[in-house]
Amino acid sequence: RLKIRKWSTVIGAFGSAACMAAFVRCKTPLKAAISSYGVFGFYCFHHSGFAANLLEVGGTQTAMLNAVNNMIKSAAGIICPPLGVFLVRRTGSWHALFYGIAVLHAVSGLVFAGWAKTRPAPQFREADDKDE
Repeated sequence: RLKIRKWSTVIGAFGSAACMAAFVRCKTPLKAAISSYGVFGFYCFHHSGFAANLLEVGGTQTAMLNAVNNMIKSAAGIICPPLGVFLVRRTGSWHALFYGIAVLHAVSGLVFAGWAKTRPAPQFREADDKDE
């Protein structure tokens, strides 16, 4: 299961990154809408990877892990508005912000794939752990 979760997260991260980068280059509202839907569509893969893994390996600490995870995710919402203003003033365009977000999506998938080597909590382990 952990391999599936890793691949799901990587596919979601790179897929949303590609759609975010494509969004910047869109010339029509229809293409922009399709790219935007792609970003959110790939989030389904992303969440079925890391969020499910978080619930599975957390055991009695799942609530704490979820709280820390939400705190880290909320930091992006605090940092991005001033960063966006800075980049638009500096470059005259939103492109740098969207490309930066795309890169961070891809990096997050790689980080998860590299570090998600945890084993499920003892109460969630199956008899054979062939899928690790």
